[in-house]
This record gives sequence, C-alpha cells and structure tokens, in this order.
Amino acid sequence: MPFGQPPVPELPASLDISGKTAIVTGGNAGLGLAIARTLLQRGLAHLILAVRTPAKGEDAKRQLLADPSVAKRPTPPTIQVMPLDLSSHASVLAFANRVDREVPQLHIAVLNAGINAFDFELAPETKNEMSYQVNFLSNALLAVLLLPVLQRTSAAGPTHLTLVGSRMALRNTFAKHPVSASQPVAAHFNDRASFDWTTRYGDSKYLVLAFWHALAAHVDSTRVVVNAVCPGQLKTGLADGAPSWLTFLIIKPMLALRARSAEEGARCIVYGAAAAGKESHGKQLGDMNVEPLVPYAETPAGRALEERIWKETMEIAEGLSAGATQKAGLA
Repeated sequence: MPFGQPPVPELPASLDISGKTAIVTGGNAGLGLAIARTLLQRGLAHLILAVRTPAKGEDAKRQLLADPSVAKRPTPPTIQVMPLDLSSHASVLAFANRVDREVPQLHIAVLNAGINAFDFELAPETKNEMSYQVNFLSNALLAVLLLPVLQRTSAAGPTHLTLVGSRMALRNTFAKHPVSASQPVAAHFNDRASFDWTTRYGDSKYLVLAFWHALAAHVDSTRVVVNAVCPGQLKTGLADGAPSWLTFLIIKPMLALRARSAEEGARCIVYGAAAAGKESHGKQLGDMNVEPLVPYAETPAGRALEERIWKETMEIAEGLSAGATQKAGLA
C-alpha cells in the first residue's frame, strides 16, 4: 500500500437514491455514521441503522435528522434503529428475520461493522475468536440471510450487497501458515497459539473477501451486485483498542500524516453500494476502482481455501436457519 492516498472524487452528480431503503451495520459512529449521512444526502428514503447498542443508534438517528443537509429535505427520511450484535448468531438471525418481516424492499445493504482485535478473545455465544466471528462469519451469514430481501427488490434494477473490505487482506498469512485440511477453518482462528494482532485483521478480511467472491459466483449480478470496498486508511475509531504505546508512537502519527476523513471513506463505500455495476461483482474496489483479486486467492491453495470457506459457511447457515441457503438461491 503506497504511503500517500489520492484524493477521493466526489460522487457522480447524477447519483440519486430517492425512495430507496438501505441498511448500514455499525451505523452509529465513525465510517458507518458517515455512510448513513452520505446516503441520506443522496435522497435515501428509509435508513436502517443496525447497531450493537440501540441507545447509541438513537443518538446517531438524532444527529442525522438534525444535520443541515438532511433537515432541509422537503420530506424527512425514515430512520429505524435495530439491534444487531455480530458476536451472536442468535442476534444475526433475529435481525435478519425482522428485516424479512418488516422491510418490504431493500435496495442497499452495507455491511460495515467490524473490529480490529489486539487481544485474543472468544465470542461468548459461539466460542469463536472475535475477529473470525465478527469480521467474517457473522457478515457471511448476514449476507445469506439478507439475500432473499435484496432479490425480491430487484425487479426495477439490481440491488447492492456491499462489504467494507480492506487492502490489508493482501497481507494475509495463509501462504506461510496454511489452514490445516484436517480441521474447520474456525479452528485455525480459535487456536490461541495462532493469534498475532499484527496480522489477524488482514487474515479475517481475506476470509470474507474469499466468501464474497464465492457468493458472487452463485448470485445473478443483474439482480444483486455483490461487492466489497476498501476506503483506505481513515480517521475513525477502528484502532481504539490498541495498546497506548502503539497508539501514541505509531497509530496517531500515521493517521495524522495519511488518513482520510470518514466522509471521504463514505464516498468510496456509497459509490460501491449505489453506483458501481456488475463490473464490481465478486470484486473489491480500492477507493472507486475495481482491483484484481488478492494474489493468494488465485493459487491452488487459495482456491481450495475458498471452497472450504464456502462449504463450511453454507453448513453453518443451514444449522442456523433451516432452508436459508435454498431461500437465498444458494443450495
């Protein structure tokens, strides 16, 4: 990744999402809040903020409605706050079921929520390592469960399922530390001895990009565009859990020198979620440009790992909600 980051272009002046509905996970702060605001500035009618802490979501809702760019709209948008805890399969299923029941149409789903773990921790419910659970598995399951709603909305044009990805996936460690063929992928991440905070974020982001690539192969891009977007390094709270020495010696100086604002990052994400077409299907955009697959993904070992990720995730999805893969057209 080059040290400098180029300026982020403005979104196309013609981009208008009036009358549409979108979900933004982790939409109460940082990049998620900026994504929500940008969507509303482009005419979004119905916004669903999917957040771990509903009270924080309600605060974000008030901020958004009071924003001058939103408040001046002749017809105010509808903003709903729905709980979603990506460390819990029960929460993921409850959220998706609620969307299925209560949201007639869904044009845009931005899966933004994620973590940068600096310590080894297991999710209380699933007993999976938190980076694996939050960054990869829950986002993959949520994608499967939201697909039917996105598909039924696609009669007037393709809907978008967009993941906030990361070029850090380029730095994955699977070539050096391959996942054993004798155990599930989760076991590799759940082994405390394999945890390295300097590489775990990139490894977890690689998994979800591999799943997105496999998912796109099973989804018609004329109905749902499945893509990911890396918005570059941003001035957000993603690294808030870092040790104090790392924060003051490296992270803060680095952010001050090269990081973009959340608003600039949001333009990249909204481009992928509302303007990018089938050329981005199954791919990751770097800023607003489609990038090649991560090199490891095109090796025999990478392709084999993608197949395992797909198979294991489909099995987990079926265990979570019987018939989920068939309902999404993935069976």
